[in-house]
Amino acid sequence: LGGYDVPETLSYQFNLNCPIGADVRHTDIYVGHLLAHAPVDEDGGWPHRVVRDEIERIGSDDLQRGIYTERRNMRGVTTRGVYDGGDQERELSAKYEFWQSKASLWPRTSALLGALAESWKRDAEDHDVDAEQRKLKS
Repeated sequence: LGGYDVPETLSYQFNLNCPIGADVRHTDIYVGHLLAHAPVDEDGGWPHRVVRDEIERIGSDDLQRGIYTERRNMRGVTTRGVYDGGDQERELSAKYEFWQSKASLWPRTSALLGALAESWKRDAEDHDVDAEQRKLKS
């Protein structure tokens, strides 16, 4: 990003400054939270290819867990009509599937994006069921 290897620097610095005996996994989770805010790449995929490279290089499940959790949390609060189903979540799932297709050369990143797409699909199905139940009760 801008000629700097930001993710590698962050990961290295966090782990370097981690107190002796501390659980380094926590730093990977927090680095993942930061990387979740990476920009979209020029190829239209997310995250930026520099971040994709670092996800692969670091190879940490905890880093990926941090990205996953932060991306889910970044959505914030949503509103919908009483009888609306999961259309909002289906749109998110489609976006993550598109990004997954752009990340096919980065296996860990692709798997992460696929997991996010699936989680939004499950949420969409849950909202569909809730909406149908409300319709039946009215």
